[in-house]
Amino acid sequence: MERKSHNLLGTFFVSLCALVWGFAFVFQQQASSSVPFFTFNGLRFSLAVAVIGLMIVVNFFVDKKRGKKSKPFNKATLIGGALCGICLFLANNLQQYGIEHTSVGKTGFITALYIVIVPMLGILVRHRVSPFCRFAIVVGVLGFYLMCMTGADVSFTEADGVLLLCAVMFSLQIMFIDRYVDETDPFKLTFVQFVVAALLSLPAMAVQGFPPASAISDNILSILYVGIFSAGIGFTLQTVGQKYAPPELCTLIMSLESVIALVSGVAILGETYTAKEFVGCLLVLFAVYLAQQHVPQVMLKVNDSKFFID
Repeated sequence: MERKSHNLLGTFFVSLCALVWGFAFVFQQQASSSVPFFTFNGLRFSLAVAVIGLMIVVNFFVDKKRGKKSKPFNKATLIGGALCGICLFLANNLQQYGIEHTSVGKTGFITALYIVIVPMLGILVRHRVSPFCRFAIVVGVLGFYLMCMTGADVSFTEADGVLLLCAVMFSLQIMFIDRYVDETDPFKLTFVQFVVAALLSLPAMAVQGFPPASAISDNILSILYVGIFSAGIGFTLQTVGQKYAPPELCTLIMSLESVIALVSGVAILGETYTAKEFVGCLLVLFAVYLAQQHVPQVMLKVNDSKFFID
């Protein structure tokens, strides 16, 4: 598969994605104690379907006005969306299960291992990873360790194994998007992804049991945020961003969600952090900077002809 060129458009979209995902951590934490994870994610996926469906309609009329024909729901859209949807369903629910059975710090660190897993998977499909990017990955992992692995709880448990599988699922979702996004309309690919995830959630919600209506109403703002912004808008930004930049760079930029989550926790929840965690944040930021240093400046120019979705 031909490698994509780096440019500012891709980094801009995935940076916005990291921002939206980072703030979602606060809302997920607030709802986790009273809303079962299958129900929480099922509502999240369903809201995302509605939001992205609206985006598709708007994009259709924009294309029509500009005299362009949007890509249809082709075979690549259905296959790629289904594969991404399965991975997303598993990843999100494995993560929520892990949060309930281990510390938030370990959850953040282990999930963030997708910044290592994605390049490893990329090697299997003959993606070339630059020396700068390899070094950035090492720096980023060290930063996540300092930022997330705090206190005396550093043992590896069964819940940590579940979270490691979660990181693998997120990595596969990223790689599947990289594989299919050039053949599809990113909006439609993301739409099918969430339709599949939502459909898989229905039987899971029934088996796990529905919470009382009061639990939903008490956490409605959290559900609306993670459904509309984190899922509907955030994952669309991820898919569009990966249309313009390779997955290794995207994962490093998207991993900034953990830094943003820490900052938002301090600002919104009044949490505090240590000097070690602060150094970890700086290392993650430095890793993202390093990952982009091998990019020729000419390739950082926005290609205006690709700004709108084909």
